[in-house]
Amino acid sequence: MGISITQLGIFLTLKDIIKEKKILAISVQYPPPFSLIKKLSNKYGSLLSVADLKKLENANNQNFQNILFKDVLGAESIDSLDISGEEGATIEFNLNEDISSSNYKHLLKKYDLVFEGGTMEHISNLHMYLRNIFSLIKVNGFYLPNVPSTGQMEHGFYQFSPTFFCDLIFKNKKWLDLLFLGLDVDGSRHKGLSFDNFYEETSFSHPPSISNTYGYKFYNKRFMKSSIATGTLINLLNQSGYTTSLLSIIKKSNEGNLNFNFSQYIYRSFSLKNIVGSSNKKITDKKSFMKIRLSKKFVKLFIINFPLSSILKYRIILFIVRFMKI
Repeated sequence: MGISITQLGIFLTLKDIIKEKKILAISVQYPPPFSLIKKLSNKYGSLLSVADLKKLENANNQNFQNILFKDVLGAESIDSLDISGEEGATIEFNLNEDISSSNYKHLLKKYDLVFEGGTMEHISNLHMYLRNIFSLIKVNGFYLPNVPSTGQMEHGFYQFSPTFFCDLIFKNKKWLDLLFLGLDVDGSRHKGLSFDNFYEETSFSHPPSISNTYGYKFYNKRFMKSSIATGTLINLLNQSGYTTSLLSIIKKSNEGNLNFNFSQYIYRSFSLKNIVGSSNKKITDKKSFMKIRLSKKFVKLFIINFPLSSILKYRIILFIVRFMKI
């Protein structure tokens, strides 16, 4: 997938975190179109100055991430790890395998920040992949994934729901902290969603607490805070057919062994009766109109089934939520 324009913006908000640090890219991540980078600079000049834009303008696909992190963000170093060296990776390793038992075990706990622009969905052994990722990160270091969520069938093995990251972090909360989780919609053509308070067990501040002050405008413009409408907005995006991707900032606060035996938030928080209905109900029973009308789901169902395009309804609700500040 490469570095999306939104992920680029997130990197820029973390300049203070990245400066003089060791970075690892999972695969050599290609840049977004330069026209989008230029728009980002025009809109958020405090994040990407004209001088820094000039540095990126002369980059190619292979050296873009090096110029971005070393020349623009001031990182000490940047390595890249991939299954082959075809695209210029400096480290060749199959992340389906245990890196701690390999010739690269000297890389353990080396990096302050590891990022990817869409690699995890191509890895069959997710448990080993994530175990490897966190073993490469120092304590108080960060993992910044960008992975497909919807609308990208056959791109890889998986598409990820927000609950995946929230449940993973909750299960490993003694040593992992979720600092940001957001949904990028249709390549940032539409405002995305932040899941800051959507899952109570893994709530975080919006904008993220580690963002520099220049990043506040970026996060507020790019992502809608969680609200009573977030669930409906997710349903509309599912109906729309638009591509979405998940971006996250995860902090490794301590050493730990990754526990991959976790359950989904909704099943930990609600009874099955509330989710799927009573097991004693006959299949021929029909809900009366009065029961449907009084149901909490009625408004959501009405919006979802209203005869307008899903993305138009999505944008209307975003406007209403922003205007009413709900």
